[in-house]
Amino acid sequence: MQREWDNLAVPVKAAESMFLHFDPRGIAASPLEITPNEVTLRACVETGISLSIGLGNITPTRKKRLPSLERYVLGDELIKLNVKALLNYDALEREAMKGLSAEDKIDLGVTSVTVKSLRLMGSGEKLVVGFEISAGPSSGTIYAAGELDFDEETRILSVKNFGLDYEVSSALAKTAAWLLRPALLRFLSEKLEWKLGSQIDKLTDEARSIIALRYLSDEFEFRGTLESARFNELRVTAQGVEIGLNLEGSAALTYMPIY
Repeated sequence: MQREWDNLAVPVKAAESMFLHFDPRGIAASPLEITPNEVTLRACVETGISLSIGLGNITPTRKKRLPSLERYVLGDELIKLNVKALLNYDALEREAMKGLSAEDKIDLGVTSVTVKSLRLMGSGEKLVVGFEISAGPSSGTIYAAGELDFDEETRILSVKNFGLDYEVSSALAKTAAWLLRPALLRFLSEKLEWKLGSQIDKLTDEARSIIALRYLSDEFEFRGTLESARFNELRVTAQGVEIGLNLEGSAALTYMPIY
């Protein structure tokens, strides 16, 4: 049992860059059922379960000592699946530029500017955006930072409390004052939106497919269904924006020992 308990803590590769993770917490068993033909032991394993997609290298959960056996009570095999996926900065940059490219020129009154490119990066809990912009023969880069916000109703990701990085801005102000106009920053912040509905639907469908039937080893079989999904969290990382979902349904883990 200790060997199988340890095996459950090893990440299971579900597909390319996709891993199922189990965090075993408790185990229970019913009294033996003895018939002339067989002996049946019904057991229940309480475990946390999550699915990671594109998060890079995965390390196994630290092994835990096998807990004391509890009495099994028949009930619903509920599952709460945590799904985490990475929206890499390259993809987010391309999507953001589509909205900015739709505007040929940004009118600031005294001049008009064009956004030539942008770059996204993480800084703590904030998203930093570097805009390379030009106005006639002049050009420059401004850096602004803001907090990510997700609207669960529209499923749109945006940046709130968008503000200039003043260290960079003060240096730029000596040569390109038009870079610092509030109207420009307001325009840029309004264009930083990403529609995540299709990505969330895809993640949910992938999770449903992965847990529908999964052979974890020669002795373990996992089956599950998911009925509901809701947004959980956003996190800024060095590689991109990590999005988390909570999916609920039912599941069963079958142990078929090989003798």
